[in-house]
Amino acid sequence: MVTPCSVFMLQHENEHAGDDTQAVLQDLFPGVDIPEHDYGRLWEEIENVVVARGLQVVADQVLKVIQLYETMLVRHGVMLVGPTGSGKTTVYQVIDVISCSCIQLYVTDVFMALV
Repeated sequence: MVTPCSVFMLQHENEHAGDDTQAVLQDLFPGVDIPEHDYGRLWEEIENVVVARGLQVVADQVLKVIQLYETMLVRHGVMLVGPTGSGKTTVYQVIDVISCSCIQLYVTDVFMALV
């Protein structure tokens, strides 16, 4: 039995995927200004993990980590596919580290709000 999976493409050629999404949203909701999402602490945490691993922070790769993270929140199955050297292993390893640290940050924020 084949189960549905979300395919997450890591390709350098598709740098303008966000532009396509904005265009679709503008077509669906004409005249509505759709603000950019502020990833704030998530973006900072990804950068911290990348630096701690001795890697160079590249904005496009940070965005790919965020895209995979958001996909994993809403999908049961996810596959990373792409050419050799495109960063698939790095992306999922960074997700592994930030998932634990972001949960800890969230719990700390909730606790501090209660105190």
